[in-house]
Amino acid sequence: QLGREAPPLLMLCDDLLGAIACACATSKHALPASMRYQQAGATSFAELRRLQAVCKHFATAIKPCLSLAVLEAIDYMLQEYEPSSPLLNLSNSGVDQYGCEVLVSAMAKGRLASVQTLWLQNNQIGVAGLRALSEGLRTTPLSSFPLRSLSLGHNCFSNELGAGGEADDAVDQLSMASKARKAVLRLRS
Repeated sequence: QLGREAPPLLMLCDDLLGAIACACATSKHALPASMRYQQAGATSFAELRRLQAVCKHFATAIKPCLSLAVLEAIDYMLQEYEPSSPLLNLSNSGVDQYGCEVLVSAMAKGRLASVQTLWLQNNQIGVAGLRALSEGLRTTPLSSFPLRSLSLGHNCFSNELGAGGEADDAVDQLSMASKARKAVLRLRS
């Protein structure tokens, strides 16, 4: 079918969209080494999250695949983490909005029960990622994630700070969530 454009996803039937969702959940894509967490399930998780916007039926169809993909993404993200270590260093790992969502899932599942210091410097975290982290800090019990220090220097939101926009609002929310946990938030280191 060379020369023909693929049909828009909105025109596909729900069964086909469900099959696409399952295929996305099991696909393995090669990505640059600079995106350490973005492999296997992490890639599937990000792809599926992006595809959720296609339509309500598709979003419903991919929920089971999304649940599996986030578990794989957590495993991949934490593969180099020693579970008893108080430091989780994900600096320079390609963490973005979806990576933050994976971290929040790891928090909720108790996979970060020893982490007191989280380094997320030099990633691609923007406003949506900050909001996900804020929600995770607000809703995760201290016993599941005893965070004391969060470093976010040199991320996508960093250049937007001080302009009075969404980045400032998201940082304010994250700051309040951090203070409620008595955790130090570092935006410049």
